[in-house]
Amino acid sequence: MSILVTGSKGFIGKRLIQIIKERYGQSKEVVEYDWSQGELPMPELDGVDHIFHLGAISSTTENDLYKIFHFNYDFTLKLIHLATEAKIPMTLASSASVYGEQARGGRNPLKEDHKSHHEPRTFYSWSKWLIDRHIDQMMPFWRQEECPAICSLRLFNVFGEGEDHKMGYNSSSPLTTFKIQAERDSKIILFEGSDEFFRDWIYVDDVCHYFIKTMEEPYHWGTFNVGSGNPVSFGQIGRKMAEKYDVPIEWIRMPDAIRRHYQEWTIADTSKLWKNLADPYGGQQVPKDGRKHFLLSPLEYIDLKL
Repeated sequence: MSILVTGSKGFIGKRLIQIIKERYGQSKEVVEYDWSQGELPMPELDGVDHIFHLGAISSTTENDLYKIFHFNYDFTLKLIHLATEAKIPMTLASSASVYGEQARGGRNPLKEDHKSHHEPRTFYSWSKWLIDRHIDQMMPFWRQEECPAICSLRLFNVFGEGEDHKMGYNSSSPLTTFKIQAERDSKIILFEGSDEFFRDWIYVDDVCHYFIKTMEEPYHWGTFNVGSGNPVSFGQIGRKMAEKYDVPIEWIRMPDAIRRHYQEWTIADTSKLWKNLADPYGGQQVPKDGRKHFLLSPLEYIDLKL
């Protein structure tokens, strides 16, 4: 079996490839695709049995509209078209940034359907929302044509090992950011009000196992929230990291450029995820890495992994 992974040099892509090789050994060939050189030739799909599409410009502060839509939207539409023509099942990485400011949706867990609260605030989040919308609109036609499933995993805030490179464009999780700050600057920087800024965090290994589950069960159509359903504040994470590294916290005002599109609160409605994809670890009650819970929380990650 041959698996195409776009974004193979990115944070989630690299870890996904590692887990596939650990899990399946030589029984599955991984074809890596990355556009780090700035060119966008379409990948060769002959012999490919499943596509994991994670490649994207993931900077939420990128202001070049043409660049975002060229890489994130146009390329993805072409790849979806080629996949449906070739009858290849495909799993895409979407983003919870499509929900925008969740407080305006009542701070309730948000569902994937387009009747729920959606408010993309950046070019990046618009590119993701439009792809999800396209999949939902085309799904009846694709099913009628007996195409394999196209599944979009709407990722909430992913954290874990291997994201240090994202510091350069302000996309790394606070766990990585605070770790680097503590080791380099002997302090941790938090925005004022961070005790009220909550995110739904999910560990990168758990995300990768959900991707793999869609390959093992290639009949799940549409968009699925991938989160824990249990938000944790930046303040909680910052204080625990400051305690672990024995460094002070410096509180600063949030810059206006960030404030304009900042999400103060995210929480996933995971009912659709659990109903369809359930336990991605194949019935194992708790993954064997020392954790106490099925989905690793950021606070537990600090204790176990840092």
